[in-house]
Amino acid sequence: MKTLRLLLATLALAALTFTAQAAEKAPALPIEQALKLAQGYLQRNDPKGVIVGLTLEKGALLGGTQRWYAKWAAPVRRDGKTEIGLEIAMDGTLTRVVGRGALVLP
Repeated sequence: MKTLRLLLATLALAALTFTAQAAEKAPALPIEQALKLAQGYLQRNDPKGVIVGLTLEKGALLGGTQRWYAKWAAPVRRDGKTEIGLEIAMDGTLTRVVGRGALVLP
């Protein structure tokens, strides 16, 4: 009986741990909103542009921040730079991803 109680307690703790980890990984900015931001940006800057991917990424360091990354089908030339995509922070801040670094948008 003690073994059964210990087993049930262990399983309950494991379930809570996995639930907490899953909840922690949920993005603060839903994918639908990230896609709308990327589409709006692309429509303003390259109406013929196409988004070929939208992925959720997390920083490499422990406790790194999550961000969305939208990738363009073809590079976009803008302000003398070759733009290949867009990073979208969980607060909706947009950062252009260019061939040589990134530019934070105002």
